[in-house]
Amino acid sequence: MSFPFIKKILCPVDFDQSAEAVLAIVAKLASANDGTVYLPHVVPMAIPPTGMPIYVDIYQGQEEAAGARLSELAHKHLVGHWMTANPTTADCTDTRAAVQARMTEGNFRWMPMRKESHAIGIITDRDTRRTSGDLENSRSRPR
Repeated sequence: MSFPFIKKILCPVDFDQSAEAVLAIVAKLASANDGTVYLPHVVPMAIPPTGMPIYVDIYQGQEEAAGARLSELAHKHLVGHWMTANPTTADCTDTRAAVQARMTEGNFRWMPMRKESHAIGIITDRDTRRTSGDLENSRSRPR
């Protein structure tokens, strides 16, 4: 299913049973075309506006619930198509030789870099090859 002219897909979500089926199709379409999916959800107002802003804490719970549900749907149907669940990563204290060995072993051209548990960048095979001198004593570090 290739439509190279489809790069941005707007898929409104109302959380009914058909929403997940449609989202699965949209995710495949976006993945096949290197596209982006936007998931809007409108929180219905329980109290009709009377000419003045009535946005109050009444809707905060609905917004939070809808946001959590949107995140769940996006993770289930969209993130899994593009991202690896538990990727191999490089710590900023790893030697470049260790990073290069991990990349060679896994047949990776790039790897996410982390400091403790936070993602801080990406290291590529070009970064590890560009090193002059002793790879064992060179540390991979963010710029």
